[in-house]
Amino acid sequence: MRSLRDILTKFGTNKIALLAVVVVVGALATSGWLVYRQRMSSSTATPQTAAYLDITEWSIKFPLSSSIKDAYYMPNIHGSYGVDGRADQMLFGLKSLDSHGCAAANDAAPALLFRTSPSQVDPVSGDVVTKDYPGVTVGSYFYGYSLTRSTTCQAATTFQKLDAALKIAVKGIVPDTSHK
Repeated sequence: MRSLRDILTKFGTNKIALLAVVVVVGALATSGWLVYRQRMSSSTATPQTAAYLDITEWSIKFPLSSSIKDAYYMPNIHGSYGVDGRADQMLFGLKSLDSHGCAAANDAAPALLFRTSPSQVDPVSGDVVTKDYPGVTVGSYFYGYSLTRSTTCQAATTFQKLDAALKIAVKGIVPDTSHK
C-alpha cells in the first residue's frame, strides 16, 4: 500500500499540472475574447459607404477615394463609339482642379477613361490593352484610363497624385445594374 505522503505528493503534482493547464486555457480564452470584441467594435462603429461616380452611359460605378471625391466626367464627342452607339471615351476631371486650367472640356481633360474589348491590341506597343493600362474587365468591356497631361494643367504632382488614385479606383469599377 502506498503511504499517505506518496498519495499527497502525487496529488500535489497533478494539481500543479492541472493549474498550469487552466491558466493557459484561460489566457487563450481571454485573448480570443479581446480580439473578437475589438473586431466587432471596429466593424460596427461607423460603416464606410463607398462613394461612386455613376457613369450611366456605360452602366458602371467608378469608386471615388477622398482624393478624387469631386470627380466628374463627360463623353468625349471626338472619340470612338461602340457598337451600342455610346462613346468609348470619357473626359475625366476634378472640380478642385478646374480653376487651375485642368477642366474636362473641349476634348481635353486631366485623364481619359476608356472602354474597349479586352482583346484589343494597343497600336503603339502591340500588346493587348489589358497589359498596357491599369483597369478591369466588367462584362464584355475592359475599362481603363490614361493621363492626358494637358498643357494647361501646371503641376506635375497633380498628375502623380491623380495617377495613384486612378490606378486604385479603376480596378474597383463595378457594374451598375440600376441603369440597365
